[in-house]
Amino acid sequence: MMLMAENIGEHDRPLTGFKRRYRKAEGVKRIKRGADVPIAVLVPRVVLRKRLDMDQLVTRRIPRLSAAIEARIRQLG
Repeated sequence: MMLMAENIGEHDRPLTGFKRRYRKAEGVKRIKRGADVPIAVLVPRVVLRKRLDMDQLVTRRIPRLSAAIEARIRQLG
């Protein structure tokens, strides 16, 4: 399934990059007015690489957080 946009004047600026890639992929020099330009393709499955390990991040910061809480309690008490 593809999401398409119509090549009309009012869509020119936002579609610039999509039209450039479409022309390159299709080997077309010009796209006619009113032609459909693909802007997104629905894929069945995507696997993303894990960039941030939240468990490890939280585990590393717990001692510092608890020390800060204890220090603040001592200041107030």
